Amino acid sequence: MGKLFNKKYFLIVLFSLLYVPADAQVAYYDLKLDKWGVKNKGRIVAKPQYDFIGVFRDGKAQITLNKKQGYIDETGKEIIHPKYWAIYEFNQGLAIFINHIIGTQIYQWGVVKDNGEEIVAAKYHQILNYENGFAIVSLVSRFGVINTSGVEIIKTKYDKITRSNNKSIDIFIVELNGKQGIISETGEEIVPLKYDYITPYKDGAAQVTAQKKIGLIDNFGKEIATTRYDYIDSFQENLAVVKLNNKSGCIDKTGKEIIPLQYDAVSEFFDGYAIVMINNKRGVINRKNEIIIPIKYDSMSYFIKGISYVELDGKELFINIKEELVPAEPYLKSFKF
Repeated sequence: MGKLFNKKYFLIVLFSLLYVPADAQVAYYDLKLDKWGVKNKGRIVAKPQYDFIGVFRDGKAQITLNKKQGYIDETGKEIIHPKYWAIYEFNQGLAIFINHIIGTQIYQWGVVKDNGEEIVAAKYHQILNYENGFAIVSLVSRFGVINTSGVEIIKTKYDKITRSNNKSIDIFIVELNGKQGIISETGEEIVPLKYDYITPYKDGAAQVTAQKKIGLIDNFGKEIATTRYDYIDSFQENLAVVKLNNKSGCIDKTGKEIIPLQYDAVSEFFDGYAIVMINNKRGVINRKNEIIIPIKYDSMSYFIKGISYVELDGKELFINIKEELVPAEPYLKSFKF
């Protein structure tokens, strides 16, 4: 009598039959041989010889034989011989594989093409997934970046690398000995290793920190706001709230101070207006720093649909941007600045 059919295999086969089109390739399990093969429209195209075959994706399926993994194509032909300890799914025609040195805790990572050619030998300690043609790699606790040809465009010498996006091109924030800089996808140094911290780019700018002060750099790595501020918020309506010595204002994307650092607090701009606070009293200004609503209210919510909830001398009021009284909208109490 043959071996008892493994329930896990049964469920996998059932799922494949239910969700894979009838004219597609499908892995099947031979109960008698205890092996997996491939069928197409019910016709055997690969005899059962593997310990496991995964689901076909883009004409390829992962195979396992004697605890080693590889890939076959839709005809059942081995395109990657099952020789790897582990192999990931193909992405852009490339798959990351891992070899394990028996009797050790050493795992070596590499990259193989869908024709079986290894473009990166098994040498790295880790390779992250390719994104836009680039993958971050590590070797002896040092990080670098490789391209789809397996070439190191950034040498594995950095303590840390994070990916960012700058004007539709990939850039990498690198760190070495506690200092950060930026390297482009071509390996060019855009920003030298001089900052304590660099944030990912957003709205065409990245925040940089040096000696606990914050500034901004543009797409080309040029400082548009020197590292002098205690805080810089994200841009809203092309203005960002900044703070220095407990005073707040706003800068534009060139680093120019549009709203002087004269307020105790400034909200983000919405529809051309911002709430400001001096001595715990609140009012509203426009982009020209003109006072639209006097700074006299004890509490004020953000304007939503042109209405704000305010408190003045213990009274609860609802006003519009012209400071006219309007019908109550109690939900605005939850949006106080």
